[in-house]
Amino acid sequence: MYAIAAIVAALARRRIRLHGFGVKTGGLHLYGRQLASADSMAWSYAARRLAPLPGCTGHKNCANCLVYATRWRDRTLAGYAARGFQPALFDWEDAA
Repeated sequence: MYAIAAIVAALARRRIRLHGFGVKTGGLHLYGRQLASADSMAWSYAARRLAPLPGCTGHKNCANCLVYATRWRDRTLAGYAARGFQPALFDWEDAA
C-alpha cells in the first residue's frame, strides 16, 4: 500500500487528477486526499450477503442501495474523524 501511496503522491504532484479504482478504506485514509475520486466494491461486500435494510423493499439486498451506501460513507468518515488526521510516517510527496 505504501508503494501505491508513493505513486499517487508523485502523480498528484504533477497535478494529474487521479481516480482510485478499487481503493479500500485503508488506502483512502492514507492517500485519499490526493485522489479526485475513488470507487470500490468493498463498501457493498456485507450488503451483498445480508437481507435488505428495514424499509428497503425494492431490492433483494442493498448492494446498490443509496441508503446503505450513505450509511457506510457516514460510518467511514466518522471513523476517520474519530482517529483524527495522522501525517504519514514517510513524506510520500518526496518519494518516487
